[in-house]
Amino acid sequence: MVSGHAEINLSFKQSQVDDVLKSMVVLDLGQGRIGAVSYNSSAPPAARMADIPFSIGAGTANGNNGGLAGVLSQLQGARIVVATANRTATGSILTIEERPSRTDRDKTLMRS
Repeated sequence: MVSGHAEINLSFKQSQVDDVLKSMVVLDLGQGRIGAVSYNSSAPPAARMADIPFSIGAGTANGNNGGLAGVLSQLQGARIVVATANRTATGSILTIEERPSRTDRDKTLMRS
């Protein structure tokens, strides 16, 4: 538990990054703000990214999506837990579909 303004440092080996990323939960239960989660390594960025079991890069011309939808589509079949302030749901990622939000459609209509 952290209260007030704080920076927390955790030490772990490079070989443990995958497990840390899979199990770390950063949650604000009050009126605070989570600034960032990062880690330092002596390995070059390309080598660090190669250790992550999925790609987080931008979309490509062959139809692969970038961003969160792109990451989630690579994790199809994975067990997940989604927690909100009111409830928790568990399950598996079956499919990913991008849909414009209502506010996106409203912006488009207003520009027309």
